[in-house]
Amino acid sequence: MSVFECLFTSVIYAYEFFPKIQSFNLPLSLSRCGMAAAAEATEDRSGGALTGDGEPEEAEDFTCSAYCSELSRRQNEQRKSGLFCDVTLVFSSGGVSEEERVQTLAAHRSVLSAASQYFTLLLGGDFSESRSGRVELKEWSSPTGPDPDTVESVIQFMYTGQIRVTTANVHEVLEVADRFLLAQLKNFCGEFLMKKLNLSNCVAVHSLAHMYTLDTLALGAAKTIRRNFHKIISNEEFFTLPFHLVRDWLSDSGITVDSEQELFEAIVKWVHQNTEERGKQFEELFKLLRLPQISPTYLSRVVKKEPLVENNAACQQLVMEALEVHAVHFENLKSADFELCASYTAAIQPRLGQNMDVIMVVGGVQKAGTI
Repeated sequence: MSVFECLFTSVIYAYEFFPKIQSFNLPLSLSRCGMAAAAEATEDRSGGALTGDGEPEEAEDFTCSAYCSELSRRQNEQRKSGLFCDVTLVFSSGGVSEEERVQTLAAHRSVLSAASQYFTLLLGGDFSESRSGRVELKEWSSPTGPDPDTVESVIQFMYTGQIRVTTANVHEVLEVADRFLLAQLKNFCGEFLMKKLNLSNCVAVHSLAHMYTLDTLALGAAKTIRRNFHKIISNEEFFTLPFHLVRDWLSDSGITVDSEQELFEAIVKWVHQNTEERGKQFEELFKLLRLPQISPTYLSRVVKKEPLVENNAACQQLVMEALEVHAVHFENLKSADFELCASYTAAIQPRLGQNMDVIMVVGGVQKAGTI
């Protein structure tokens, strides 16, 4: 067979063989279209996947709802077992009446940093804690330090998002949440305290709300305090309040009291809890009393002779001015000395809580329909 005949025979065989390749669904790169067909196939895959018979490929995303919770649970178990931990929290508990004990909690810096901006900055910045992996937690509100179980429960919350808050531990949970910048947990504590708000705890709750900037809780507690101030000033918690809060309440026209005399007795008792320190603050508080609302007899026999007043020239002057208001008829005072009258406008005006007289009308309906 000549060379020409061989070539002709090869072409015939190839012509018959190409359709058979296509019937077996072999890669397009082996078909007669060669590399051009392969390029087209690449474009098809990038635009939308096709099955072997040319139909669009079906796809479905899978999400395991329990995956994240199970992952966080297992990470928390690893933390408790000390597996793969790379940071240690150190704090002291006890002290004062008990022997001080150093407590340690192991954790994972990646989890703490993801849960709290506090740890992101502390462990991710150029601090000794970042290099050593040791974080010392100091300066707590209680001299005995935090309860170890409370700190553990907050760390567990950072892993799992779950925590049990009670009336017994809410203060410490709130303190730890505030330190670690856990806004959601902090707000939950505020909502919890709002639900438990009552006359016996409103003063303490109000102080906590101000300390941790829980504005909604502070407003709710303040409302309760205003309505019941005449009862609260006889409560022992009132006498533990810091000066600035006592001053703020005496400045409030909305507090409910039977008389200014009650307020005078309350601030005297408050000062006597710590005369050495609080005695210096008595004058500022005394100036907030509306002395013209107190009877002249009580002013002369009690207020004026109280050692805290008697030994303070400014307080003595205020008592004398209040007695003058009682001695001079208001109409004469208004026409004779307008400036003096204006200076006493606030002092003469009763607090809103004192304007609570009730008028009762008794009546009936006769058969004819007339009263």
